[in-house]
Amino acid sequence: MVTWYRTMAVVLGILALTSGGAAAAQAGSHKSSLTAQDEAEIRQLSQRYAHALGLCQAEEYAKVFTADGFYSSSEFTGTVHREMYGPNGGKIPRSDMTRFVMSEPQCANAGTPKTPRDAPAAIVIRATPTGAAATIPLANGARYEDSYVKTPDGWRIKSREHVRAGQTAFSTRTK
Repeated sequence: MVTWYRTMAVVLGILALTSGGAAAAQAGSHKSSLTAQDEAEIRQLSQRYAHALGLCQAEEYAKVFTADGFYSSSEFTGTVHREMYGPNGGKIPRSDMTRFVMSEPQCANAGTPKTPRDAPAAIVIRATPTGAAATIPLANGARYEDSYVKTPDGWRIKSREHVRAGQTAFSTRTK
């Protein structure tokens, strides 16, 4: 009889541990939620991006991205960008962002006034297992598809894909 009680105690203990582990794993999988502070910091990141790009501050522009982050476009429309990256879109790693920013028309032309750009107003941010993401509508039916991660230095853009109307993101194309 004592053996039966010991066996039941072991079985119940294992069940309790298994159930607790499953509950913890399930809770961990739902851990990807964002606080109001997270969302505010991500919106501020978008403002920093627009400000640095408009004022030709290439180093500040690069700082809003992770070290392995990138900007991509489904199509480059400017002459200089087409010469640099080709007409059919491309991916600009952080290591090439200074050249990219300084080739923007307001940066390349000495007489053009440099003014900060307006950050997009409609940013709907959603939690992801690795951080956050957003689809940001732009003029002419274009959009940004953003992926964000939280780093020791705060939220950063992992990828920002500029997708023009009627096109697919450069990184999702099959070759």
